[in-house]
Amino acid sequence: MRTGRPVKNLLGKKFNHWEVLNFSYICCHGNAKWACQCDLCGIVYDVRSDALQSGRSTKCRKCAAKERAYGYARSV
Repeated sequence: MRTGRPVKNLLGKKFNHWEVLNFSYICCHGNAKWACQCDLCGIVYDVRSDALQSGRSTKCRKCAAKERAYGYARSV
């Protein structure tokens, strides 16, 4: 049973290119993971809440790799 801090509700919020669809689970380190959809390609991926809120995760790995490979300008 988890005894840490309460999970902040991010349902329906948008963080850069991520849109939060659903709560997924609490990982083994106590971090909340949310099912998020990338609005660039539509893929759904579980993303840690701290990465969403701090801006460390802005889009899916596939779109981030394309940006690095082709040198697209970073859009927020």
